[in-house]
Amino acid sequence: MSLRNEVPDELAKARQYVLEAQRLVWQQRGQIVRLRAGGHETLSAEKTLALLESNLQTFREHQAALEHNQRSADEHNLALPPRLLAAE
Repeated sequence: MSLRNEVPDELAKARQYVLEAQRLVWQQRGQIVRLRAGGHETLSAEKTLALLESNLQTFREHQAALEHNQRSADEHNLALPPRLLAAE
């Protein structure tokens, strides 16, 4: 499999990780709201939220890097003559 084919697969995975991380952040924020409304301490829930947000940021950065690589690969492939593209 060529690098050109691997990047979209990795990019799709990265996008799914970002979506899942966003879902977890939203759930954790909701949990904090519910805990506060019930008069409970939220320190551990807030620490968990900070970790989830950090993970989300890491996933977003990885996704952005893969998108950049994909754009670069696409631009490179556009610059190659068609006969060289077929050889990949």
